[in-house]
Amino acid sequence: MYRFPSLNTSVVFRTPSWSRDGGSPKSASSPIIRWEPHNEVFRRFSEDATEDERGADRMTFEKAEIAYRNAVNSLHSYLNKDEVATVLSRSTVGKQSDPKADLHRIAWDIQRTREAKLGEGKTKKLIECLDHYQGVFDILSQAEFSGLPLIWGGLKFVLLVTKNNSNVLSKVIDVMIDIGRDLERIRGYIALYPTPRMLEFSSELYAAIVEFLDKVIRDAKNAEKSILKRAMTTFLQPFEVRYGELAAKMKKTQRDIREDAELCFHIRQAMVNHAIDRYRTVLPLQRHTMRQAFKSVAENPTADLFQAIRKNLFKNFEVQAGFHQELQATYEVTTSKAWIEWFSMEQKYVPSGYSHETKVIQAECDAPDPQHALVWKKQQRKFASHVPSAYLIWTRGMTAQSAIASLVDQILVQKTEVMIDAGIDLDQFKEANNSVASLWNFFSYLTRVLEGCMIYITIGSVGKQEFAIVGKFVRMAKIWKGPPVNVTLIHPFNDNFARTDDVVNLDDKYDVHPRLTTTDAMHHVLLLEINPERKISDTIRSLLWETVWREVRYAVIGIALTQVIEKIHDAAKRAAREAPVRSQSFFSKTEIERWVTVVGKWTAATWSMNCMREQIQRHIDIVDIHLPPERKQRLEGKLSLLVFEQDEELGSQLTFAQREAIWVDVQEAIKPGTAEMFCENVEKLMAAMLEDYRNEGSGGKESAKGLSFPLVDVYFGKGGRWKDSFSGNQELVADGMTNAIEIGFVGLIKALALQETEE
Repeated sequence: MYRFPSLNTSVVFRTPSWSRDGGSPKSASSPIIRWEPHNEVFRRFSEDATEDERGADRMTFEKAEIAYRNAVNSLHSYLNKDEVATVLSRSTVGKQSDPKADLHRIAWDIQRTREAKLGEGKTKKLIECLDHYQGVFDILSQAEFSGLPLIWGGLKFVLLVTKNNSNVLSKVIDVMIDIGRDLERIRGYIALYPTPRMLEFSSELYAAIVEFLDKVIRDAKNAEKSILKRAMTTFLQPFEVRYGELAAKMKKTQRDIREDAELCFHIRQAMVNHAIDRYRTVLPLQRHTMRQAFKSVAENPTADLFQAIRKNLFKNFEVQAGFHQELQATYEVTTSKAWIEWFSMEQKYVPSGYSHETKVIQAECDAPDPQHALVWKKQQRKFASHVPSAYLIWTRGMTAQSAIASLVDQILVQKTEVMIDAGIDLDQFKEANNSVASLWNFFSYLTRVLEGCMIYITIGSVGKQEFAIVGKFVRMAKIWKGPPVNVTLIHPFNDNFARTDDVVNLDDKYDVHPRLTTTDAMHHVLLLEINPERKISDTIRSLLWETVWREVRYAVIGIALTQVIEKIHDAAKRAAREAPVRSQSFFSKTEIERWVTVVGKWTAATWSMNCMREQIQRHIDIVDIHLPPERKQRLEGKLSLLVFEQDEELGSQLTFAQREAIWVDVQEAIKPGTAEMFCENVEKLMAAMLEDYRNEGSGGKESAKGLSFPLVDVYFGKGGRWKDSFSGNQELVADGMTNAIEIGFVGLIKALALQETEE
């Protein structure tokens, strides 16, 4: 359906090397060859020389070195001091010049003389071939490095002696060019096939070349010294006569090398074909076995394989490797079945089931419920098991890189066999860890190979890292061209979060009852306190405390709204009864009932409740969404003492009635602060509203009309007088929340000590 992608990334993704046809390797097309890899003949002609063999071949290689030394000694005996000085010319600063460069210069000088009819093309070929002699002489001169300049000088001497005889010069250059060209080819063979035989032949060839050059140089010297025509005639004999034996020796050695190289090529080609045939025969079984082996460790996060993966995947932030596992283990112990019902409610507005189209569902709320992530996980693994799914309960202090690493980790735990299908090895996780961009590319690659995935992320904090991860998935929904990716993002209200076109405000849709959210959050923290032997990271511990604070903080909004509405009703009745005292006309019993009725209709209307709730919610932002350190220290100390004073064993489950009782106590601790912050001037406002209501003429006996919107907006609208009366002292609520959490822990411990169970 989707091809394995080729990614432009620093991470190297190694795809399987086999061809696939319908998911299976194609059958072998080459013939099966009977093959015995230990056959000595094959080994001799195909395998590179071993260290021992290379050592043994030094004995043969010494033949060439001996020939080289003999040539050097020969030159020393044939050249006098003046000739050596001519051969070994010096630069202007007194240092010995480069003999090969001198040889180049002499060749060009001869080419330019009229006496010698040496073509420019032949001169260029000679100079090019001299470079091939360089490699041979460099190897052989290891035995007698001081002789290397003499060899080059000897060749220079030959050119100088023969420059006035075009026939001899041309022959000398022809042979030197032939040898040089062959050297280039032979050295290529030896580099490709450094077998023992090739090393032996190359040594013989080098020795023959040195012998030939030595003989040419000595003959040239003899010809120059001889005043007898017979001596010059000997030098001027045809090369085939004078040097035929040496030339034939070199040609034969070159032919042997070429034939060995050809045979070595055929043997290695046969070996490759044999290996391919065997690979194609054995691979399906090996691949199936490996795939089953990897699949057998799936859903076992503690397996050694995953420990090794995490070591590379979470390098430099290892502490975050098991965050989602720690959270899952903590939540699963205490999570109530009631969360399943509340998750179903969430799904009405934030459907996070599998879809065949890529989509990102985004929602906002003040206190996302992390328990929903666990419910989501169980449902997706059951109803959409063919697609890998991963959740993320964002932990304060987490980074975008560690978050993506956590998603990759979960995907691999479910679909471990993808490591075989996609050709992934452990080193690639280390490469992916190089940067957050590389890790994102790796995540995208897995998603394509697995033909889609499902992601559920709940974030309870705000910050640059949180903004980055949300923004990445939001942008992904717009540009993704691969298999379907379904992403659910739930996070707090903040303008810095990137947004899709239809973000859902969950706080406007429903509220999980705080009797469940607050008691569950406290229970998670208590669970860690009464089980000190259970190891858990400080980050997760802090997250659980943060969740307690955030859930109680969010519950404050509902408590305050309920208080305000109750206060409005009481103030409305009191304002009508006390109207004469304020010099207002007398209210009959019917008028009072009518007034109370219209106020009740106003406060019961959804639009008015949402308006007041939003004002309270926005004002609560003065209370830090994160648990202040000094309050955390106080609460930790209080909880530690409560556990220390408890002698009875505690249970692990709360009944509905127990949760309700704890919730009532929590509310009572918060109400004094919220009353002072939001209700101080409600009575004065309702009295003034009553007067304006009567002045509008809406208090007639004909009908009990509702309050007009302009009137309500002046007093309780978003820019009304009620909002202006809010207290700015955040300690009123923060102190109440702290007291409520302490009281909640007391009630929680008492309830768990009874060890009652839900029927």
